[in-house]
Amino acid sequence: MLRLLETSVYWLTHGTIKKYADKILEEKEFKIIERDDHWLGNGVYFFIEDIDKAIWWSGEAQKRYKRKYGDTEDKAVLLVKNFKTQTNELFDLDSEQSRNELNDAIKIINKNEEYNFDFEGLTEDKKRAKIIEIYCLYRGYKATRFTFHRDPLPQHKELAEMGILNNERQICIYDQSLIDFDNIYYIPEEDYNEY
Repeated sequence: MLRLLETSVYWLTHGTIKKYADKILEEKEFKIIERDDHWLGNGVYFFIEDIDKAIWWSGEAQKRYKRKYGDTEDKAVLLVKNFKTQTNELFDLDSEQSRNELNDAIKIINKNEEYNFDFEGLTEDKKRAKIIEIYCLYRGYKATRFTFHRDPLPQHKELAEMGILNNERQICIYDQSLIDFDNIYYIPEEDYNEY
């Protein structure tokens, strides 16, 4: 398997609310809760070098918190500067090589009843998430990277007509030992414009 770089380096952003950001920084751990929108399996999700997406997501987190608890909490973004991972620890679904690798594994799973994975009743999104997570953990990958394509934003109609899509480059980290918690910075809402 050809890997051109030994190490990948990114700036990662994570949208949340202040209460959770404070807890993450204090405990040096992200609490992972299984959710339907965990497209790459259960892990910690970051946007790759896109603070605007993290700001948007912090607003979504704020809305969920308000619906659940009835009160409001300030938005927050966590920034991980110079996140590094060894290339052999990162499953890169943006590469043809990794997609072929996963496709071959799915063919084997589908042919062999001995694997006995029960995906019955799962939506295609949940099934995909489970397969990716199982495969990555089995192969020793500690994170997965993928670019999701979203519906165009109304204000970007002209871009969409030119084929420039509303993409979200994300990384899902399964093994938090990859995260240098001393290298995470809290960005309060009032400072968003500085980034």
